[in-house]
Amino acid sequence: MKFVSTRVLSVFLVIAMVLSIVPAVSAYSGVSQWAEEKVAAMDELGLIPESLADANLRHNISRLDMCRIAMLAYTKITGEHIELPSAHPFSDTTDPDVEKAYAIGLVSGDGDGRFRPNDSLRRVEFFCIVVTFLDLVGYPIQEQDKADLSVFSDASSLPSWGYNGAQLAVGLGVVAGTGGALSWRKVTTSEEALTMFYKAYILGSSSSVPAPRPEATTPPASDFINLASWAKDSVYTMSKLGLIPDEVRASPMNGSITRTGMCKVMMLAYKQLMGVSDNDLGDPGASPFSDTNDRDVLNAHRLGIVNGKGNGIFGANDPITRQDFFTVCAKFLNAVGYDKVDDPNVDLSVFRDSNQLARYAISPTRLLISIKALSGDSDRNLKPQSKIISQEALCIFYKIHNFVTSMGTSSPEDNRNENAKKMAAAIVELAKNYEGYDYVYGGKDPETGFDCSGFVYYVYKQFGYNLVPGALSQWESLDMTVNRDELLPGDLIFFSDDGTPSGMFHIAIYIGKGEIVHASTPSTGVIISDLSEPYYERMYLGAKRVVK
Repeated sequence: MKFVSTRVLSVFLVIAMVLSIVPAVSAYSGVSQWAEEKVAAMDELGLIPESLADANLRHNISRLDMCRIAMLAYTKITGEHIELPSAHPFSDTTDPDVEKAYAIGLVSGDGDGRFRPNDSLRRVEFFCIVVTFLDLVGYPIQEQDKADLSVFSDASSLPSWGYNGAQLAVGLGVVAGTGGALSWRKVTTSEEALTMFYKAYILGSSSSVPAPRPEATTPPASDFINLASWAKDSVYTMSKLGLIPDEVRASPMNGSITRTGMCKVMMLAYKQLMGVSDNDLGDPGASPFSDTNDRDVLNAHRLGIVNGKGNGIFGANDPITRQDFFTVCAKFLNAVGYDKVDDPNVDLSVFRDSNQLARYAISPTRLLISIKALSGDSDRNLKPQSKIISQEALCIFYKIHNFVTSMGTSSPEDNRNENAKKMAAAIVELAKNYEGYDYVYGGKDPETGFDCSGFVYYVYKQFGYNLVPGALSQWESLDMTVNRDELLPGDLIFFSDDGTPSGMFHIAIYIGKGEIVHASTPSTGVIISDLSEPYYERMYLGAKRVVK
């Protein structure tokens, strides 16, 4: 595969050295000759669970055994002690490895309260698990690690939720196709899973893997423990804003955030947004809780952001559940001046586990979804009763912070005539209606899907604008450039990876209030994004106006 980076090639030198000291004969039964070396290596590392000791490894691997392998590897790399969830997340298993995998965000079940532990694992599911595993152990996954899947005959039929995982699993050299196909529908045998996971383990544990390319304005990755690549932009920006307290910074980012830690994050943000200090807030008075006198907890309680657990207990060092986190975030919004407490227009039924939300958390959850701070996971689950991990809490709160900072900003005056305003509004509404449609390279029709410029081309064509396909062509053919502080709904936003038109790679439609709608990636399809997100800030090239 021509796509494998030099980072990955250096890692596989480590594989070669490790294999040179591992015996080639496996003590396990039913192992194909091609798998013997890596199965023996996994055995030597202690990464084969007892449940596979007497199994025929040519047979299909179960979802349960995959969890057992992953948790052995995760613990070996991180050394982390993982606590079991306070309540059993699944109705059909209480296996500790499954529950620990759920606690760290490695697996989520089927959304109906079941995990189906004895079901065979499909290859596409393995792709996603192994990439999530690498993220969780802190491997610096980058955009250029994604492989071009067009060489595989069955790539076009991959489900959208599995496309990103397949790109990365192939690009990182963890998996390979068979006979020109990914064979993503097929189940994974135990020897295949062990062989492929061995490659992932080497990637995740090798000290030869360099840190992500540094940016002058961000703290080094070593400042945070087990920070996943998907969270880095938001967490780094939160750090630069001074919104991560020392006790949260010092704890593993893939571990649970405590109720006290969350209070400290919110009080840092409250004081910054409201322009007040601890002295301005005054003495919070006697603690209503028997287990804490922490000033930030007491101030958050006084402001109505948090409550205790009853009987005079706050649960200062307890992890916070996701639904409790949603609730305190909504109360934080109210504390800083946002007057909404609910958005009944949000349909929670699109989330597979919304019925698990406690009644008190329904309105706050809808509120966070309405401001686009919360979207659920790739399987459309909210996981309301599980503990929220630090990096996810910080990423969600970062979106909330952005929303609050934009509340008081005024939009530029729209001096277009009424017909142009109505035309732009209609274009925006139509574009938003395609949220969730598939991303297909070269696509410019809702029947087949869109790529970024095809999406723009199709939407504007419905209103009589015949834009040329291609982001660069659209940039060059439009003559009216717009300053960023003068953006109006309907303007086109262009993104470049080198700050010049020659590096242009993406285009989006501005819909107002700092948001864009665009055909983003094969794994997300058409989505609405916040233009202030660090990635878009960094890649922003300029804007052009179509409707004048």
